Amino acid sequence: MSYILTSLGKTLALKRTNVNDPEDAVITYLYEHPEPTEVDELVGELHSSENTILKVVNRLLNADSPLIKEL
Repeated sequence: MSYILTSLGKTLALKRTNVNDPEDAVITYLYEHPEPTEVDELVGELHSSENTILKVVNRLLNADSPLIKEL
């Protein structure tokens, strides 16, 4: 599955100046790389575990106002 930021996610990415947790890292990475991104690429580029990235992606997808969308 590939993921990209929604318009709300892009707005939030612009407001975040520091990367403090995996959620910030995913949002920032997707903002800096606007092409559709796979989970494997996020795991490798963010030097995190697949389990952590999957939890973050699911949290961002299932929020009341989703910050990312699945392609």
